[in-house]
Amino acid sequence: IEAVSKEDHVEIHIRGSGFLPLMEQDDSSLKVVYRLVNTFGGNLTIHMQEPAFAACLAIPRFEPITVLVIDDNTDAIAVMQRYASDSRYRIVGTSDPAQVLSQISDVCPKIVVLDVMMPALDGWELLGWLRERPSTRGKPIVVCTILPQEQVALALGAAAFLRKPVSRQELLAMLDRLSGPE
Repeated sequence: IEAVSKEDHVEIHIRGSGFLPLMEQDDSSLKVVYRLVNTFGGNLTIHMQEPAFAACLAIPRFEPITVLVIDDNTDAIAVMQRYASDSRYRIVGTSDPAQVLSQISDVCPKIVVLDVMMPALDGWELLGWLRERPSTRGKPIVVCTILPQEQVALALGAAAFLRKPVSRQELLAMLDRLSGPE
């Protein structure tokens, strides 16, 4: 078994012998494998010549999707980071509104999650500011707050609304919806 990293995909090469009779018996499993690989944008080629066997599995390389979470509560950021730990999302958080501009420049988030109840800054004003800045204008902003103000958030330009406390399933479903297929 050998893995080779390419620019946009990873190739896994498998070579051996003695697999041929097993594979000929279970053709339906092989069809399922082909469909699964194709579903994820990969490619599988198999060469069988008694007694040798060679296969190459090429799968796309996925980069994590960066999400900037702006919340004065560091525990809320940590929870979202834990929720996203085994997903395609990388949560970067800031609890200091003064760092928002540098964080946006540094991490280039695809999605921003914003708490609007922060002591040092009006989150609604920050939402408007993010909607106007060229670096975040086209990016979806999710308002995530304990306040029951979904309509206000959407009217002020938020792409989505999450009410705290947020479950892992709710967070990941929202991020999936906003980021689209990868």
